[in-house]
Order: sequence, then C-alpha cells, then structure tokens
Amino acid sequence: MLIILLIVILSLFVAALFAENLPKQYHKYLFWYCVIAFVLLSMTRPGSYVSDYLNYEKYFYSFDDIKTKLIVEATFLWISEFVYNHGGTLRIVIYIYALISIPLKLYSIRKLTNETVFLLSMMIYASNYFMLHDCEQIRLAAGMAFGMYAIYLKVEGKQKMLMALMIIIGISFHHTVAALIIPLLISPKQMNKGWKWTIGILVPVCIGLWILHINPITSLPIPYIKEKLILYEMAIAEGKHPDVRVINIMVLFRIALFYFILYYYDNILPHLKALPILLICDALSIVSWFALSEMSVIAVRISQLYGFIEVILFASIYYTIKPSWFGKTFIGLIALYFFAQNYVYNQFGFR
Repeated sequence: MLIILLIVILSLFVAALFAENLPKQYHKYLFWYCVIAFVLLSMTRPGSYVSDYLNYEKYFYSFDDIKTKLIVEATFLWISEFVYNHGGTLRIVIYIYALISIPLKLYSIRKLTNETVFLLSMMIYASNYFMLHDCEQIRLAAGMAFGMYAIYLKVEGKQKMLMALMIIIGISFHHTVAALIIPLLISPKQMNKGWKWTIGILVPVCIGLWILHINPITSLPIPYIKEKLILYEMAIAEGKHPDVRVINIMVLFRIALFYFILYYYDNILPHLKALPILLICDALSIVSWFALSEMSVIAVRISQLYGFIEVILFASIYYTIKPSWFGKTFIGLIALYFFAQNYVYNQFGFR
C-alpha cells in the first residue's frame, strides 16, 4: 500500500509541474483521480495498518453496549448497527466512512485553492493526514471533512446556518470537531499587525510555559480535567496510552513552516483568502500540542484536528518561491519528508 501511495504522490508532483499548461477539463479529471485513488486506498488497506482496528472491531460488535455508547459517537454506533443488522462487517463501515470523508474533504480543499495549489495540497495530504486520519482515525477524518466544508463557508461568508449545521454534523462524527468553533468565531477576513503579533507570540509563550511546567489548562481546578489527568497518568503507567515526545523533529519542522508562512503573509494572501483562518488553526494546533501534552491522546486529537489545514497552508509556500518549478519541488520535498517520517518512525501504527 505504501508503495502505491508513494506512486500517487509522485504522479501528483508530475501533474503539478505542468498544472498551468493543462486544460481545465484535465484538472477535473485530476480531482476525480485523487478522490478515487484515496478512497480505494483507504478502503483496501490491511487491518494491520490501523493501530485502532481492534478497538473499532470491539465497538462494531458492541454498538448496543452502554459503555460503548458513553465513549463512541452516536454516528459510528448507528452506522455499525445498520451494517451489522444487514449482515455486514467492520469493513463495510470503513467503506462508508471513506465515501463520506474523502470526497467532501477534497471538494472543500479544491474550493479553497486553485488548480496548482490543489495538486500540491494533495501531495501534503497523501504523505501525512491521509495516513493519520483516513487510514486510521476514521471518525476524526469524517468529522474533519464537515469541518473543512464549514471553513470554506466561513471564508466565502456564505450560509452561516449551513456552516453551523456542518459543525454539528462534524461533532456527531467526532467530538473534538467542536474545537473548530473557536477559529470559526474569531477569525478575521484579514489580519492586521496585532493579529500577526498575537499568533506569532502565542506559540513561543506556550512553549515557554511547557518548559517551565506551567500549564494553565491542566492546572484549572475543574473536576473533569483533574479526573482526566489522573486517568491518563494511570493509563500511561499501565502502558495503555504511550507517552508522547512533545519536542521532536516533526514538531520543530511544522513550527518553522508556520513562521515562514506568517512572515510571507502579505505575499500569500492575494492568492489564498483563507490564509487568516488557516494560520489561526495552525497556531492553535501547535499551542494545543504543548498545552495538552499531559493528556497525550487529547493533545494528539486536537492538534491533528487543527493541523489538518496544513495540507493547504504548507502548499501555499509555493507562492513565495521563484521560479515556480522550484517552489513546486520544495513542496514535493516537504511531502516526501512527511511520508518518510510517518514510515520510518512508525509513529502512527503503519507496519
């Protein structure tokens, strides 16, 4: 599977090199090529590629169990019950999630970008978040699909009621999608210097607090948070949840790219009007990684939820580098780096 995924990434890179010279009809074919390729890869991956596969299998067969209902979103249980009652297996549930998640997500990305940046975004997506979400965290993947469409509606200033509905549906697939309400509410159409300085300072301040072991979130005297901390500490001690390395090469690389894009904000904005909300989401992704690091599972979920927009954000670096072929090559190298990180370090259950 990984070889096929690498071939898809390389084919997208070749298409991106000639994107400006391709007829518009070809770009429609390329969009459907991406949808079909990613859906098929998500559907046909072996169960051993999914670290949560056994948990999903347990949830599938215990959809009517009270304990399962307390920890798993209702949509997964409804879909599981429907499939089970019609003689299906967990594989059918995975197929349904792939068909819900991937087309909507790719459609939203296409609406937020032009033809060239869409192809570059697909390279970033294939090398990182496709592996993390659509091949593993299928509930989060489906929730984020509706979240991405809500971001598109926010950027276009369209149909606030529909945007709210998308978030509600997203939350029904994964509770963490509720975190997207923050950037959707506070994001401006354009960032002034105050906004740039705020999100620019927020990251090092949060890292500094983490170094000093000062955590305003987990230190709050709220019983729910205190209970969660105790449970996570016990789970880590028992080996049920791995303790994450908060500082690693991937995190440092993402921080570097965030500041690079923030520095070239004025160069990118004319080509990408979604830039303000994408930068805010990325800042929140980095901040949540450090602020919630004592609750590793939540830190990973929230950080990856906000961080999904990096598929567009990092592709937009293309606008800052001349000549264009060199910018595309740089994005290609970023994609290959993410691919290598996910494969070599085996961080997310890939075998």
